[in-house]
Amino acid sequence: MKNRFLTIFVGIFLAIVLVFGGVLGIVVGVKNAKAVVKYGNVMIDEETANYLVSYYKMLYLKELNLSGIAVSDRESFWESEADDGKSYAEHFKTAVREYIASVVVAADIYLTHSTYTPDDKLSVALTCEEILKYKAQGDVSLFNEKCEKYGFTYEDFSNAAALLYKAQRAEVILYGEEGENLKNFPEECEKYFSTYSHVSLLFLRDETLVATDAEGNYVKDDEGNVVFRDMTESERAEREALAEEIRGKISAGSMSADEFEGYLARSDSDEQMSESGYYFNPSATTTALFAESYAEVVDSALDMQIGEYREVDTSVGVCFIYKYERTEAAYADTDNPFFSDFYADAVPYLYGEVLAELTPNVKFKDAYEDIDVVAIPMIEEFYIREFKSAKK
Repeated sequence: MKNRFLTIFVGIFLAIVLVFGGVLGIVVGVKNAKAVVKYGNVMIDEETANYLVSYYKMLYLKELNLSGIAVSDRESFWESEADDGKSYAEHFKTAVREYIASVVVAADIYLTHSTYTPDDKLSVALTCEEILKYKAQGDVSLFNEKCEKYGFTYEDFSNAAALLYKAQRAEVILYGEEGENLKNFPEECEKYFSTYSHVSLLFLRDETLVATDAEGNYVKDDEGNVVFRDMTESERAEREALAEEIRGKISAGSMSADEFEGYLARSDSDEQMSESGYYFNPSATTTALFAESYAEVVDSALDMQIGEYREVDTSVGVCFIYKYERTEAAYADTDNPFFSDFYADAVPYLYGEVLAELTPNVKFKDAYEDIDVVAIPMIEEFYIREFKSAKK
């Protein structure tokens, strides 16, 4: 049970930081004497921290609830124990501190690599004015009255939104809208590529085979899908004998990489993928799609050592796996479908690495430690879902 909670906890933190982090980040230019958190050129005051805590708490409880944990923003819940024996209050204090650190770092990244333009300022202003209009009838006094229990005012909210926008844009500033700028970071791409598992998959079906025409071409239906036919008894016996032959050589330690590749020509594996191999990564889109049909194959591929062979039973028959070295710069091969989303998949991984490296340097002052983050109620409104465009 301990591992279950920790998995949920880590998942919540990463999801909020990488997906919501920019949208929620609040960083305000304040006098150093008022700062409760500081990193680089960015400081946030107590009121800004209150907003962050309140909004993060809402997301935190929501994600816990989606994971099957009954939650409430009450003392009884916060004092109750998670699966690892720690109270939810303890976990929340740690999580919100790490979250605030990531927000401050993100804002500093933006300020370091970009310029806050007039259009950017207008976008923030329009967003704040819209929220003031719809949540408080355009009345600042009413807004402040409603937000008193959270510990911030409309002025605090507006200041927060200005730097919130910058934190949101940090990842894009570094890597581009779709990760296109990653091509300018070859070392980082190689680092992400090193997390991939490169394998050759030798499938031997046990019930059906791909139907072929008189010329040996695959038969496809009207939607372009490959058509399968039932095996004959002789074909089934041939597959079983081939599986035993391969299994015997692997068990005896006599199977070579070249010999394994030779067997692929006699298997039911995809011809194109047999040449380049399969590349699996836990965070890759194509890996997730492949795992929908062959989860046991992906799990084994990610667990194997280079040079290792493994046999896995699948829904269509047996699959022999061989793991070998990654091909240099393989991700540049656009013909390999396993790299169609390489740069987009790499962004959250590499951005997470950047945040993990920099957030330990964020300074939390004593004034922050005095904030009772658990006592601050979760926000129910006055949060920014998205920024309005300044362009008509």
